[in-house]
Amino acid sequence: MRYLLLVGVAAVLLLGTAPATPAAAGNVATGQAEIVLPTQSFVEAWSAQSENRRPFTGLLRLAGRPVVGAIVQVDGVRSGPTSPAGEFVGAVDSTLPQRHLVSVADVSAATVDGQPLTSGQRSALVAARGALNVAYSISGLKVARTPAGIRISGTVAQADQRPVPTVRIFSYRLTGRVTDANGRPVAGAIVSARTEDRGYWTVSEPTDADGRYVSLFTASDESSRDPVPFAIRIAVGDRLFGYLPDEEVYFKRLQSAVLDVRLPPPGFATALPAPVTQRGAVYQGIVVAASRDGRPVRPLQVSWPDARGRFAILLPAALAGSTVTLFEALRPVFSHFPAVPGGAFDLASWPAALDPTWPDAVARIALPR
Repeated sequence: MRYLLLVGVAAVLLLGTAPATPAAAGNVATGQAEIVLPTQSFVEAWSAQSENRRPFTGLLRLAGRPVVGAIVQVDGVRSGPTSPAGEFVGAVDSTLPQRHLVSVADVSAATVDGQPLTSGQRSALVAARGALNVAYSISGLKVARTPAGIRISGTVAQADQRPVPTVRIFSYRLTGRVTDANGRPVAGAIVSARTEDRGYWTVSEPTDADGRYVSLFTASDESSRDPVPFAIRIAVGDRLFGYLPDEEVYFKRLQSAVLDVRLPPPGFATALPAPVTQRGAVYQGIVVAASRDGRPVRPLQVSWPDARGRFAILLPAALAGSTVTLFEALRPVFSHFPAVPGGAFDLASWPAALDPTWPDAVARIALPR
């Protein structure tokens, strides 16, 4: 399970004194094919009286002419055939910041000016891509040179200008390494854990080539014991490794942990492992950050938005004179220290790449020299 967390903001109109310009529109053209989309949409609060989905209308064009009868998909969900004007209708979740991917799914029955498409035209349309950003709005954006670096600050809010939800604890984490009887890493193993008074298991992602795994994990039970006994199982393909019926692994209550497992040779029982308590937990919240040339910029500091939605980013002075864009991300992330509103983001979890579902290019900012 990956826990990299950042948030991209849709094409947002920036207010305030910052030397910023609006982000480019969400239209993406490939050759002569073009998917025309709304440029921006803001996150709204969830409502029990609403479907919490926002409809939108887009256009599919080829050489500026409407494409009729094509099937367009939004996040993999297909629309009806495009109209005589080339229009299609989609809907997106209006309650979460996300970049919604739009592509052409089927042009087998499509026409332009009443004529069937050529092979080249079909290829151009199928290759066309678009994206519709739903993001929190940003206002009061400011940029300043400081002795420590270049500081970007502002306020992020919902469509009704209420502050964004603040960061909160999401879960704890279990991680470790699975090796064979000779100490070699085991790839593709799945580690599962369950307390004896609950009927569900937490399940890790398969181990990587180095035998490492990660899983959400909550060390607690209904009896409030501390430490908490867990049953542990390791699956490798169709083989299942466990422990004797009376053997359990004890974890410190409401703490993350590291559990390394060594699998036994054939015919032997699995040796009971000893977990090591790890400081930190998995948190979820919104983070506004900067990217450059399609990659996240590693900052010197980033703060979680506080209770009023105020955030700050400190970038290296070496970026002076360059242009960056802002993005937002909402995703569980592991922090070695408590994540609190207005507090620091744990840069040990900073991503090396942008997730394609993060709203990016919300704004372009020319950093002062």
